[in-house]
Amino acid sequence: MAAIGDEERLQGYCAAVIRRHPSSGDAVRPLQARQRAHVAGLRAILSDDDPAPTTRRTRAPADAQRALASLVARVTQARDARFDDCLTATSGLLASRLASMAASHAASADLLGVGQAGR
Repeated sequence: MAAIGDEERLQGYCAAVIRRHPSSGDAVRPLQARQRAHVAGLRAILSDDDPAPTTRRTRAPADAQRALASLVARVTQARDARFDDCLTATSGLLASRLASMAASHAASADLLGVGQAGR
C-alpha cells in the first residue's frame, strides 16, 4: 500500500518547512507529530507491507507563504488519497485507520489554510 510512503513523504515535507522556516514551527509541528502517528499506525496494521522508510530529504520553497501553500496542497492530496484508500480497504481495521487519517488531514488543511490566510 502506497499510504505508508505517502505519509512518510508528508512527514518529511513538514520537517523541510520547519527547517527552512522556523517561525512556522508552531503551526507545522502538530501536523508533523500526527504524521509520525499515522505512519506508526499504518505500520502496525500493515506489518507484511513494510517498505523501507523514505530517506530522500525534501526541500521547501524559500518563500514561507509558498511553503505553507504547498503543505496545504500536500495535506489535501493526502486527505483525498486516504479517503480513496478507505473505500477500497479489505479490512475494517484498516478502513477505520484510513478514514481517521483522511479526517485528520482535512482538519489539518483547514487549520493550516486559516493560518496562511492570516499572514
